Amino acid sequence: MKKHLLPLALFLFLATQTKAQTSVYHAFPDSNAYWNQSEQWDAGDGCTGNVVRSIFIKGDTTIGSYLYHKLFQTGDSFPFPSSCGSAEPYFINQYIGAMRQDTAQREVFIYIDSSETLLYDFNLAVGDTMPGNDNEPSSVVGAVDSVLMGGNYRKRFWLIGASGQLIEGMGSTYGFMAPFYLLYDFAFQLNCFSQNGQTLWPDSSSSCDIETGVNEIRQEHFISLYPNPATNQLTIHTSFPADEKVMVSVMNVMGQEASPQAPLLNERGDVVIDVSGLAAGMYFVEVVGEKERWVGKFVKQ
Repeated sequence: MKKHLLPLALFLFLATQTKAQTSVYHAFPDSNAYWNQSEQWDAGDGCTGNVVRSIFIKGDTTIGSYLYHKLFQTGDSFPFPSSCGSAEPYFINQYIGAMRQDTAQREVFIYIDSSETLLYDFNLAVGDTMPGNDNEPSSVVGAVDSVLMGGNYRKRFWLIGASGQLIEGMGSTYGFMAPFYLLYDFAFQLNCFSQNGQTLWPDSSSSCDIETGVNEIRQEHFISLYPNPATNQLTIHTSFPADEKVMVSVMNVMGQEASPQAPLLNERGDVVIDVSGLAAGMYFVEVVGEKERWVGKFVKQ
């Protein structure tokens, strides 16, 4: 009989510790956090696309009587086929809105287009209603449990009829500001969530690097642009293998193609582009290989 006392005591201790940890509110971050997420869309006319982005908090602003934390995004947009739209090929440090939280009420608000909306409510119980976002319906909480993140248990809210869950201090498992429901023409995925330099979702062992706005070229594929600034010609030098198909194009700051795509011209992996007809200003060079994509910038004088 005695041999059962230790496991029982251990169980009661763990249960007590879990309850204690979930009673501690883990506030929504106001700095040093980012959400890496992706979305796929289908326009229904043969056009599809994919967006990968990092949403992060950077700086504060006062709106009315409230202090808000500014939200930015960096990432890539890939329509398919390319004739399907003029979506930005990438966006870097793009302002998307601001957020604030009422820690006492455990609520998070989002401010976009001169309007504030309740984004998350972490003070819910079973049977309570969670307001919808992104034009989705409100949801009723069907269950509340906890999930271990970074050594601490956080409350997790299961919404009836929804595929995504709401996690305290992080938001939707589909991504920041993403809906909780699967939509017929959109799919959402939170790839990872990081706070204070530590990956918390999906687990602490996962890598969570912020999107740079472009896919980085592998180290062995060195790329350089010269001269920069350029006046008449711009040379792009790469170390791609001679047998790899690589295309190069120049885009303006609006993401519009400023010169036709050109293949790498010789075994040295160089391409020379005539930029004499371009207006003065900043441009981007896109180099697309078989497995990767790189974007650099230059100034036309």
